[in-house]
Amino acid sequence: MWIRHLVGIGAGLVISFSASADVFPTAPLKTLTPGATCQKADSYRYPEHIAYCERNVDAIMKWEVISLYTKNIPGFSITPSNRGSYKIDHYIPLCMGGANVVSNLWPQHGQVYAYTDSVEADLCKELSLGKITQAVAIARMKFAKSHVQELKKLDPAGRMKYVSENYNK
Repeated sequence: MWIRHLVGIGAGLVISFSASADVFPTAPLKTLTPGATCQKADSYRYPEHIAYCERNVDAIMKWEVISLYTKNIPGFSITPSNRGSYKIDHYIPLCMGGANVVSNLWPQHGQVYAYTDSVEADLCKELSLGKITQAVAIARMKFAKSHVQELKKLDPAGRMKYVSENYNK
C-alpha cells in the first residue's frame, strides 16, 4: 500500500494518505487531545492505587471528537461508510488511569491501532504488576502513539523493547 506523510499540520500531527484516498491522523492532535487522567474514580487499581474510570463514552461524545478532528485536519472525514475503520481511542488508556473526556479521545484508524494496542496491553500488564509507575506507562504510551511508523517495522516484542528503550530520549 502506498502511504506518504505530511508533517506539520497542527502541533506535531502526522497525517497519512493511503492508496484508498483515506486521510487520517496517525497520532492525536496535541491541541485537541493533550490527554487527561481519571478525576472521578469508580475504583482504584494496581499497587500504585491508580484512579480507574469505567468506560463511558457515548455516541454523542464520539461524534464530538470526530467533528473536532474533521474541522482541524484538511481532507479528513469519518462517515457512516468508513466509520468501521476507526475507534475512538483513549490517548491515556483507561487501564493507565485515563479519563472519559473529549480531551483524552481521538479517532484512531485501524492502521494505527494495529500497532499500538499490543503495546498498550503490555504496558498495562507491567503497571498492574508494579513493574512500572503510572507516569512511566503514560509516557511510554504517548511515545508509542507518536511513533507508529517505527512500530510498524517491528514485531510485538520488538515494539515494546523499542518503546521502553526510546521513550525518554
